[in-house]
Amino acid sequence: MADGVLESGVVYWFFRPKIGIEEAKSIDDVQKFYMLLAPSPSLDNPRDGVHSTTSTKRLLILGNKKLPAVKEKGHGRVWGFVDAVSNKIEEFEETLGAFTYQTKTRGERHVQAVRVVGEGIYKFIRHQRRVSFAYVLEVPAEPTEVQLSFNVVKEASYIISIKNPHMPGPQGRWGPGQKADVPPAVMKAFEGVRVEDKKWITADPPGLLNHAHLEVLFIGESDNLADKFADIGRALEEEERTDAELAQKDLDQGYCTKQSCEPLEGQWK
Repeated sequence: MADGVLESGVVYWFFRPKIGIEEAKSIDDVQKFYMLLAPSPSLDNPRDGVHSTTSTKRLLILGNKKLPAVKEKGHGRVWGFVDAVSNKIEEFEETLGAFTYQTKTRGERHVQAVRVVGEGIYKFIRHQRRVSFAYVLEVPAEPTEVQLSFNVVKEASYIISIKNPHMPGPQGRWGPGQKADVPPAVMKAFEGVRVEDKKWITADPPGLLNHAHLEVLFIGESDNLADKFADIGRALEEEERTDAELAQKDLDQGYCTKQSCEPLEGQWK
């Protein structure tokens, strides 16, 4: 299969403070770190998918509460899983919003709404028989201490792999809590001598991620997209320069009307 762009879209990052903490002051006060992917029907215009109902949006939760580092020796690795999928981005608002619940020992507990960490544009790129997730940060224009705490840098790419849902994990390991319900047609991608023999596959096509509770692995790859992907990387950087104003408008009219956006200005909240 030829190298090239498999999917283009908009990516958002959010964090939720720990229960009982009104305002986060560092990553130590963070309970969960989310990444929301809104793929576009068009490879040429990544923003077309934000309010379209023709593409499946994916809400992921990332372990370690951050993206993997891209400059560590051996490259950083972060586990994650697909928490929810929907054709309508508005359907994630309840998941990302504030809510309360009752406990027997502590009574009513209040969970804070998520805070917006950033927004950017992304591409899934087939490159040298692997698939990479590459993004450029648009809002804020440059990462502050808040974004860098989550390893959200100006631009980066990660090799992304999907775990076979038939493969068991260690007992008690952090994860989705239930097995992904994957149709047989998708499970064919894992076929080896037996389905159970193939533990990981690359995210090709990215639509394999359109199933809740699938586990994924991100491996840090590069923080220079032009060097790594040549013309494709340079094109993504150029899209960011022309799209940044639309990204800010999108946030102002969307998530920033419902969730705290102080982290975009470098303020923990």
